[in-house]
Amino acid sequence: MSDHDLAVSQLTIAAQIAEHNAPISLAEGDLVQAGLQQLVAADCRAAIDVLEQHHEHQEPQL
Repeated sequence: MSDHDLAVSQLTIAAQIAEHNAPISLAEGDLVQAGLQQLVAADCRAAIDVLEQHHEHQEPQL
């Protein structure tokens, strides 16, 4: 697994966990935590987009 793939995998996992937990925090009335989890998920998704764009413009490695 390449460094790129590993980074995308880790960010995807972090985003999924945050997306899963945000509604739970919201249901428990913890609005601050739910908001933070939504921000973490969005930041992870944005980081994945940056990595993918950078990866598309890289020269293929032999």
